[in-house]
Amino acid sequence: MSKIKVNKDLTNLSNGSYTGKIVKAVICKSGKVMLKIALPDGTFFVSFYDEVTFGHYPFNYLFMAVDSDELDDIVGLNIKFDILNNKSNKTGMMFSNIRKIKVVN
Repeated sequence: MSKIKVNKDLTNLSNGSYTGKIVKAVICKSGKVMLKIALPDGTFFVSFYDEVTFGHYPFNYLFMAVDSDELDDIVGLNIKFDILNNKSNKTGMMFSNIRKIKVVN
């Protein structure tokens, strides 16, 4: 039998503060920025943002920390971030939104 490597990326986290490392930041075919963060327990948190939003607070602090406007330059940064969940009024789905983010050493 062949073993399948199961993707264990998370798109939802509980409200709170987390630490991690940015392992991927890319623009998807949809035009959204995908941010993939490795968490200390070995899982990954994945979040999507439109390109305009990603250039503003709180994500602009990532670019200011590396003095760049290139998406590739934020990969590898160790970060601390706060999650605040919001429930969609239309679909009832829960969304984990990064409300604060900062670079840590």
